[in-house]
Amino acid sequence: MTNLNKFLLSVFLFYTFFPFVVNGQTSDEVLDKFQMLVDIPKIENKIPELYEFILPLTVEERFPDDFFLFNETSGFQEDVQISINENLENPGIKITDNRPCCQYENLIDGNLNTYQEYKIGENNNEATIILETKAPITSESTFLNMPRNSRLPDTVKISYEEIPGKNVVLVAETKLNSMEIKYPKTTSKKWFYEFKYSQPLRISEFQINFDPKILFRNYKIKFLVQPNSEYTLYYRPFTEIPELNSTVKIYPNTNVKKYPDFLQPVIIGKLISEIQDEDGDSVVDSIDNCLEYPNREQEDANFNGIGDVCEDLDFDNVVGYIDNCPSIRNPDQRDTDADKLGDACDKEESRFTEKYPFIPWVGMGISLFVVLTLFFLSSKIKINQDENDKKVG
Repeated sequence: MTNLNKFLLSVFLFYTFFPFVVNGQTSDEVLDKFQMLVDIPKIENKIPELYEFILPLTVEERFPDDFFLFNETSGFQEDVQISINENLENPGIKITDNRPCCQYENLIDGNLNTYQEYKIGENNNEATIILETKAPITSESTFLNMPRNSRLPDTVKISYEEIPGKNVVLVAETKLNSMEIKYPKTTSKKWFYEFKYSQPLRISEFQINFDPKILFRNYKIKFLVQPNSEYTLYYRPFTEIPELNSTVKIYPNTNVKKYPDFLQPVIIGKLISEIQDEDGDSVVDSIDNCLEYPNREQEDANFNGIGDVCEDLDFDNVVGYIDNCPSIRNPDQRDTDADKLGDACDKEESRFTEKYPFIPWVGMGISLFVVLTLFFLSSKIKINQDENDKKVG
């Protein structure tokens, strides 16, 4: 092989394998060292251009000093400038639904005299309201303001966007009995409310309740975007990794293109909701129908999305998991024989034998004794009869 061929081969190998190695580590190994990442949207540019992206975080989620901007296309670590833009009290609420026809500002305009109407026969009497915020908010209830003489929807189902493209059911379809809809505390920037109605539905104000004291801080992420390149920003490493920190560079404020949408951080690897199992029943919390008590079987007799062990199906003010007779009402939970089966479900005769477990054995012993005694007596009688027959003969 000539020197020229060797040189060309080395160049080929370098540009083939180097993109997957950063400081002697593969991109997967780099990913394993960080807790959080932000996927930077791909920019369709033909020349290098300076771009600014906005990453909104709550004040408590302060952006750390250790971060790493990785060019996924070239495999190189990139310089980046990160600065604080402003504090936000309003996360910026936008509301739409599954109809392309209408304006929805009257659902969040603070005016109870205006309303959004969903007519009978429209979209099979189903309405989906989509609520988006520029920054994630944490909420545990939503309130529907209804005009006078208006009827609530029949049912509601609530989902939220966990990561872009992945929605998780927060409230399974359930009957609506109040204008306030409560659910477990959840953080997201996109919420889906699916209503079914049998009478014309009018909603004057659609209010998602979140802590108004929460402040959001916008972080400006500015760097030179190379043509046809994809970038990922990693931050919050598990341990300090000086060699993986991107160089902080000060870019000019002129000729900067601003990306129109907000970035969204993602927990690296499996999401917490995909691995967290609070009750230890091997069913992850995101799909567990009862988070407080273990229920591997996920039994749900009334199909309302709440596990039987979390419900009080017999209305005795004792939830199924600790109810010693979940099918029959027994508020006192009396258990005379202490066998963990309430008297209401325990037969009288079985309670006696359970309280005195030796009784069955005594009974079997007496029975065996009687059988052996009868066998012995019958054998003895047979022997005596045979002896008498011999004497007579």
